[in-house]
Amino acid sequence: MQTSPDRRVRQLLRQVLRRLRLQGAAHAVAFGGALAVVPYVVTRNWSFAAGMAGLGAIGYWWASRGPRTHIAAQIEARAPQCRNVLVTAEALLDGRLKARPEVVAVVLDDAAIQAATIAPAVLWPWRRAVTALAGAVVLWSFVALIPAGGLAVLTSGAVEASSLPVVDHVAVVVTPPAYSMREPETLDDPERVSVLAGSRAQVRVVSSAVSLTFETADGVQPVVRAADGTFVGGLTVEADGYLAVTPLGPNGEIGSRRLIGVTAIQDHAPEVRITEPAKDLYLRSGDTRIPVGLRAADDLGLRSVTLAYTKVAGAGESFAFTEGTVPVTVTQVSEREWTAVGVLPLDTMALDVGDMVVYRGVALDQRPGAAPVESDAFIVEIVSAANAMSEGFSIDDRQDKYALSQQMVIIKTERLLAKAPGLSQDELLDEALGIAAEQRSVRAEIVFMTGGEFEDEVVESEHEGELSAGRLDNTGRADLGLATRAMSRAATELVAGELKTALVSEREALTAMQRALSRRRFILRTLTLRARVDDSRRLQGRLVDLGRGVRPVDAATVSALVDAARTALLVTTQVSRQTTLTFEHSAELSRAASGLLSADGRGAPVVDVASRLSAAAEAIAAGTPDVARRALADAGARLTAIASAELATAPMTAVDDAAARLRGALADALRAGGGR
Repeated sequence: MQTSPDRRVRQLLRQVLRRLRLQGAAHAVAFGGALAVVPYVVTRNWSFAAGMAGLGAIGYWWASRGPRTHIAAQIEARAPQCRNVLVTAEALLDGRLKARPEVVAVVLDDAAIQAATIAPAVLWPWRRAVTALAGAVVLWSFVALIPAGGLAVLTSGAVEASSLPVVDHVAVVVTPPAYSMREPETLDDPERVSVLAGSRAQVRVVSSAVSLTFETADGVQPVVRAADGTFVGGLTVEADGYLAVTPLGPNGEIGSRRLIGVTAIQDHAPEVRITEPAKDLYLRSGDTRIPVGLRAADDLGLRSVTLAYTKVAGAGESFAFTEGTVPVTVTQVSEREWTAVGVLPLDTMALDVGDMVVYRGVALDQRPGAAPVESDAFIVEIVSAANAMSEGFSIDDRQDKYALSQQMVIIKTERLLAKAPGLSQDELLDEALGIAAEQRSVRAEIVFMTGGEFEDEVVESEHEGELSAGRLDNTGRADLGLATRAMSRAATELVAGELKTALVSEREALTAMQRALSRRRFILRTLTLRARVDDSRRLQGRLVDLGRGVRPVDAATVSALVDAARTALLVTTQVSRQTTLTFEHSAELSRAASGLLSADGRGAPVVDVASRLSAAAEAIAAGTPDVARRALADAGARLTAIASAELATAPMTAVDDAAARLRGALADALRAGGGR
């Protein structure tokens, strides 16, 4: 019988937890045993040493409880291919996260697939725990066999040879801003922290140092020691940067510091748009109400959505502007997406012909001090029949309009005729006015494309007989003249509501345009005389006078970042070649990381490289050279990319003008003398 996905996930979590507890117990016993060596050497009392061993083991077990509280996070830290699916599954199984059943099923299936590929024995081998126990046993065997005097000498030497202070553990508690409604998050030993801008990060450090300093892009911050012996500090994240934790010894000596990259995720402004009617309107009267639909969205949460308008009344230099808002009914699709409906009361605004109302949506998100965001604005204008015709002389910027063409005017007229029985007389006239405006637009475009050379309609009609009889040479011009006059008649008939008559005029205009633009090619005709190349003037002039100008090129300047990257790359290469890595190498890597941060402390690639150099320094201090070499190899590749990207282009080689003139004179002489 196949095991359910949730059982497979829980089984993996239990196996990892049991292994971590056993390994933690082994480490605690080894730590307590090693810690009891000093009391035994000083007092030579087995009971006291055993008591100190028990206290040390209990203290180590309590101090290392953090990794055992977030099992899924520990698994994904060592198996990044899971991509947070185990963390999400653990939250769903524990009830800390709610979701729909189908979503839970998909997440658990993915988590079960990942769990089948994870072997706890590979991720957490017993090698370190067994080595720690064996080391404690060897240490006690060595101490028990050496006399008391020899132990005193060894003890003093061990104290003198103790390493510099190191950072053992870093826990970052991120508290997002209150308006985001997000829960605090705890990160253990992170290499990079990505938080919402404005979040407060509390950093708790476990270290053997006497004191600590926190360094950021803004300077050094104070750190206090808490009652439990850890160091606690905090910072508010407003922009990208870094956090460098530097341990200090009793005499001010500096140990290997821990570097953490900090990324600030900015809260985006909300988006709002009008969904209905979402176009400019031209009405014959203002005795109506217009429903307006809005939609707003934000990445975190919205605070309000309103419908604002501006009434523009008057003429000439005397305009009056009146601002106002309209109540809306809001429907919350989610915390991040709202829809709203409002009614624009034109009948209460006392609008006259020529007045205009500009309306737009306004949204505001939850971020304190955020500026309101407005949507695209649309207008409602009160026009007369004559004004509706004059609208055709300019092309409006409606987003949903058709491409202006005579064929489209005919199609719209046919559609209006088809639905005319279901419209009132006022509605029919309003739509006919819009088509008349578009008809005027088409006519204006034709006149514009031909250079605006057509005469007035009255003058044109006087010469219509001559144009029709063909007494003018340009028959294409005659056809365009017929088309523009037919368009004028169609616009007049549309304003009067005579749709059938207007349709006949529109088709006459289309036929005339097709004759002029297709057969006669009035617009695309070429010139009667072509410009020809004078062959007698070809290949003239003297090549000796030919010169090639060379633009001056400024000398390339190397930035501080390139210098720091080169220095860090040199140090990385030298340290990587060493057979044995010492604490001096760790100090060199720390200084190289500091130089990079001083050159460019906020660039994400630079912070990543500095983090890897710092990790390599810590690995050297901890005695894990393999980890250090892997970090150095990664840092070297990234340093090369940074230096290459920052270097300026090499200057071009200058052209020798004297040599160029000499070659030109030789070519002239050979051509004049017929030489080869």
